[in-house]
Amino acid sequence: MKKDKQFKIVNPPTRVKYKKFCKRIRENFHKQYISYVDNNATINLHRLMEILATKLKPKVNDSFARHKKYTIRDYVNGIIEILRNGRYWSRYNGLIKGNTLNKKHNDFCKWGVYECLYRIILCEYFSKNKFSKLHFQSIDSTFIPNLYGTELCGRCKKYGYKKGIKLNFVVESHGVPISIAIAPANRYDNVITKEQLQHEYLIDTGTKHVKNNNRFKQIVTADAAYHDQNLAKIMAKKGFKLYTDVNIRNTKNPEKLKILDAVKKEYKKRQSKRLVSEHCNAWIKQYPKMDKVIEKTIRSFVGLLLLSLSHIVSGKIK
Repeated sequence: MKKDKQFKIVNPPTRVKYKKFCKRIRENFHKQYISYVDNNATINLHRLMEILATKLKPKVNDSFARHKKYTIRDYVNGIIEILRNGRYWSRYNGLIKGNTLNKKHNDFCKWGVYECLYRIILCEYFSKNKFSKLHFQSIDSTFIPNLYGTELCGRCKKYGYKKGIKLNFVVESHGVPISIAIAPANRYDNVITKEQLQHEYLIDTGTKHVKNNNRFKQIVTADAAYHDQNLAKIMAKKGFKLYTDVNIRNTKNPEKLKILDAVKKEYKKRQSKRLVSEHCNAWIKQYPKMDKVIEKTIRSFVGLLLLSLSHIVSGKIK
């Protein structure tokens, strides 16, 4: 994750050489975390997290340790159970105390477990029909109200000046996020996206490789909040073709209105492709931990966000 005063862009993990590391995990442990039934793949998320936590854990001299009470698998099971069913760490009644799980969760965030987890899940998802899935992409943001967060909180005028953060997703044709940005709720969507485009996506999209291919060139749709000429130019340089709804901004010039009307017609032809981004927002908010910002630090929130996305995307792998 890149440190920034105004934004948090979720980048591929930097603690390890993530491409080689994730590739090595897939090659050596593929049969341990994935199984096939009737040619349909099923990913064991608990086992994959256990493998990553074991490999990414810093090397320490634990020869003196005796009678360890809990295994890494126990911690993984507890964290996933809290994500699915709970909201507060302190109210968890399970094998391990909630506060102990919270400490282990913060360790996983430091080690880069969640970033590598989502990276591997994306690699498995895009192992088939990659460019057809990336042909239509969509950008959208969603507001998450703040309860106990201490970072990147801003008041959103649209939601009655409530404090919160804004999640900005770039999703592919089935609603799977390939780029994530977090910003205060009072930031404009187009400004967040401009910053987001300056960073690497969570997976190599090969956009410039298919730029001149009519079948697979990557088309991006967005609502009127992203209607910005500078943003369109930046995306064109990256190899994307952007179609947005029109923001008239008190325009009264008849010639400009004609141009905007033509832009709106082009957008309406592809408007239905944008709905997958709304689906992604709904999938995220089905988890009690993601419905509100309860974590104090953004790093902890991002870890749970990537874990929830890994759980969602793993169910879409066939």
